Amino acid sequence: MKILILHIILIFATSCLYSQQENLYSQFAFNKIAFNPGVAGNLKYTTITGVNRSQWSGLIGAPKSQYLNVNLGTFSKRHGFGISLSNNSIGIQKKIEVAGQYAFKLKLNKSHLNIGLQVSGRRYTTDFTNPTLVALDGFENDPSIDRIKYGNTVINMGVGLFYQSKKIYAGLSIPRLVKGDIDFETINSISRESRHIFAMLGSKIDLAEDWIYHPQFFFKLTENSPFNLDFLSMFSYQDKIFIGGNFRSGGLQKSFIESFNLILGFQFTNAIFAGMSYDFNLNDLSQYENGSFELLLKYNFKRSNLPKRITNPRYFSK
Repeated sequence: MKILILHIILIFATSCLYSQQENLYSQFAFNKIAFNPGVAGNLKYTTITGVNRSQWSGLIGAPKSQYLNVNLGTFSKRHGFGISLSNNSIGIQKKIEVAGQYAFKLKLNKSHLNIGLQVSGRRYTTDFTNPTLVALDGFENDPSIDRIKYGNTVINMGVGLFYQSKKIYAGLSIPRLVKGDIDFETINSISRESRHIFAMLGSKIDLAEDWIYHPQFFFKLTENSPFNLDFLSMFSYQDKIFIGGNFRSGGLQKSFIESFNLILGFQFTNAIFAGMSYDFNLNDLSQYENGSFELLLKYNFKRSNLPKRITNPRYFSK
């Protein structure tokens, strides 16, 4: 009975708080391309980013996500490309997604505007043979539940705009423009992918010689679902240590602040960056779970700042 109650809570909390199908990442500041294809090629060097998120730890069937992206920033001055792969699970449902991003870069004086396009494909599966699924009266007494594994593949397109100057960035995106059919039935389909609108805004404020303040906002809106708003207040020291707190609001109507997220980041070398976050849930779901954990690892193919070594061979006459 307890397992059944937890499954019910999980399903309703997900639909109310996290706007259906799109992934949730607390470290959005270090992983913008996961939400906006306009970020593709935004940097002068190529980056590889991997994220592992365990949401609502301790809750049976809680969401888990793994994400990998390659952002080809060195490809061209006008064109940016990226490719991403993600794996997500919640309860008996799983989703594997492959997406390609393209951005056309417009130079605007000392800033630039990227116009992005994304093509993505997802494979949805629901496994009614999963041993964690419980029926109170037994599955043999409920003929409407087939003990089989369903699957469906959906192709979609999205767009995004991303503006960045030396001190400010702003982005607006819709990763899925088409309401793709994700229902496993072939007749009278009622389950479709929803359009999600993402808006982000951030700046850099110099506080002292080595300290910078990074206030950032991330707004998420889905059709027929409550909005979400993240406010990240983050500080960096010498561009090597990052520490911040993120307040997430929206979701359940009776709780304005849904969670507080502590975020830490470390730039170990020019190439290696690691980030981690822990989400403290502040709504009724907190009594069933132990918070959410997220780990991020990024490898940057930056050119070395060391001066080039030039070999000057000498030729001696006989």
